[in-house]
Amino acid sequence: MKYSLSILLLVFSSAVQCEDVLPQREAVPRLAVFPLLSEKDPDYGVFMADRLVDELMRHRDIPAYQGRWFELVEPDTIPRIKMKWMVETKQALKDYDLFLLKTAARADWALIGFVSDAGTRTLHLRLLDLDTVEPVWMG
Repeated sequence: MKYSLSILLLVFSSAVQCEDVLPQREAVPRLAVFPLLSEKDPDYGVFMADRLVDELMRHRDIPAYQGRWFELVEPDTIPRIKMKWMVETKQALKDYDLFLLKTAARADWALIGFVSDAGTRTLHLRLLDLDTVEPVWMG
């Protein structure tokens, strides 16, 4: 019994010492995907945002999507009227709106957008860098 306790203690102390030797994981940008706005069915916008997240995490054959290029973060909710204004505005976000988006996202980038129901459903998305408040990508 004493012998097995000594071995267990030795293994545990070795494991604790190894933690200091392991390299730190490099920091990667964090991406918050907000629920998309949908005029006819708000649940459809949430569904499409979930599908986007699933697609981003599924593509393992493309190095940029292997989770080392970004980390997905689930954002807090923003009141619908405020999110609608943020999505529709052509101006840079300022003051309270910018603070609200940064606080809710808790990330470096935010993906916002809406679902258009004209003919076929189309996604209109904007990827924002929350440090510079500039759109990184729109489509």
